[in-house]
Amino acid sequence: MKKDYSCQNDIKITVKENGKIRQINIGAISYIKCDSYVSTIHFIDADKPISITKLLKRFEIELSEFGFIRANRSCLVNAKYIKNIEIYKNPKLTLVSDENINISIR
Repeated sequence: MKKDYSCQNDIKITVKENGKIRQINIGAISYIKCDSYVSTIHFIDADKPISITKLLKRFEIELSEFGFIRANRSCLVNAKYIKNIEIYKNPKLTLVSDENINISIR
């Protein structure tokens, strides 16, 4: 069953990066990784990742209705770009960009 993520194309979030306000199309975000209070937004295209001071929990609240899922305690993934999920031995998901992200199984 294929999910429809077309609603992501019209939605933008506003973030503050280095004192500048920036709007980001959520359809361009592949995943968000957090280290303490700094979240790094990774894009599906060639855009360089950006780092901002915003908790991952805030992103999760804002983006969960648009197909973003919590992979582990430090990573939020856009389900639109998940290519494969492996749940045995070493649980991880693989993105269409061939990046691997460990997942927590509860």
